[in-house]
Amino acid sequence: MSFHYARGLYRLRRGLVALICLTLLGCSNESDKMQHAEQFVASVEQLKGEPIKPLPIFSTPQLPQTMPALKRNPFSPVVNNNWLKPNMAHTRGPLEAFALSQLHMVGTMSEKSKVWALISAPDGAIYTIEVGQYIGQNYGKVTSITPEKITVQETLSDGLGGWLVHTQNLPITISGQQENSP
Repeated sequence: MSFHYARGLYRLRRGLVALICLTLLGCSNESDKMQHAEQFVASVEQLKGEPIKPLPIFSTPQLPQTMPALKRNPFSPVVNNNWLKPNMAHTRGPLEAFALSQLHMVGTMSEKSKVWALISAPDGAIYTIEVGQYIGQNYGKVTSITPEKITVQETLSDGLGGWLVHTQNLPITISGQQENSP
């Protein structure tokens, strides 16, 4: 006889003895305890308490009517700002290869109502740009050019699939230093 088989028989025998003992305990004469419990329940039922007040009737509140098409999906971002997505199809200019912090405005040129800004790039070249052109690596679009500064509106990814708009000023640089502008 193997060890595992003998141990299994021992456990089976112990389980049967426990089952028989529990069966015999359940069959014992417990009528005194049962009779006492029945008397207690009868005495409690005879006690008269205060009548229970009826529940108040609540009016059903009027909920605002909403259209299912206008309900927001709880699994989508709170703000859908895909309309801020930059124009990725535009032809990239040479000034989009540099970070905005590497570019310096060195002057302006104008003819009638048209204004161009002169930009010094890290490659040593001077470029001309006008309102509407892109500059910098973050889809920066030139929104205005004045003799003191260029205003650039950068479109940055928010990391959640949306876009943020950040406005930066590129002040004019005089002899290698940027002018303090308000």
